[in-house]
Amino acid sequence: ASRESTLQPYAVGPDRDPPRPLRAPLGLFGFGLTTALLQTINTGMVENQAHTFVWAYGFFFGGLAQLVAGILEYQRRNTFGTTAFTALGCFWMGLAFYGTLETAGVAEASAQGLQVVLALWGIFCVAMWLCTFNTSVALSTLLASTALLFFFLSGGQSNAVLLKFAGGWGLLVSGLAFYTGLATLMEETYGRSILPVIPLGAPKKLHVGASSASKPDGTTLAQTEDLEISIEHKY
Repeated sequence: ASRESTLQPYAVGPDRDPPRPLRAPLGLFGFGLTTALLQTINTGMVENQAHTFVWAYGFFFGGLAQLVAGILEYQRRNTFGTTAFTALGCFWMGLAFYGTLETAGVAEASAQGLQVVLALWGIFCVAMWLCTFNTSVALSTLLASTALLFFFLSGGQSNAVLLKFAGGWGLLVSGLAFYTGLATLMEETYGRSILPVIPLGAPKKLHVGASSASKPDGTTLAQTEDLEISIEHKY
């Protein structure tokens, strides 16, 4: 007589991993460097002709590098990192493409259109910031300051003083991105935290439910285990 046994899978709730913080220094450095390049023009530190370099680096390091970082975060099943890096990478690629067309005289500059685009990206960053309260102070501050930067840049399209202020603010945002990226890179390199990022939120707990199996004689053996898994976010 053949024996058959069936093992039902564990029921795990919730069925998704909790949000994880960004852990891709490549994307953070790409965002920080290209943001700094653009804001040096807005602050008047360099001439407007430097836009050519900004669009080139914006497309590749600001856009493509962040897109790659988003793919890497997807492989880690990090929905938050995937969304943030992919979206901001596409923003930089779009902005660089538009800037290139404008510089070449193919497209006309539209101050009002750019105001709307920048304001919408500010709203997007606010939405992302709302998802950072169980990550770290460094990451949460970075997203909040990035949202403000977009709003400042939006208003600065019709106000030269505000645009110059936005440029200075953008340099601070760039510094935050570099700091967060460096903190992540150093910990992954040395295996310990060197630059503090100050974790936020309490450890998350998942409860693993029951499993059941059928005995050879047809009766059902039900065995219930409550396993408590603590997941601590370090960033």
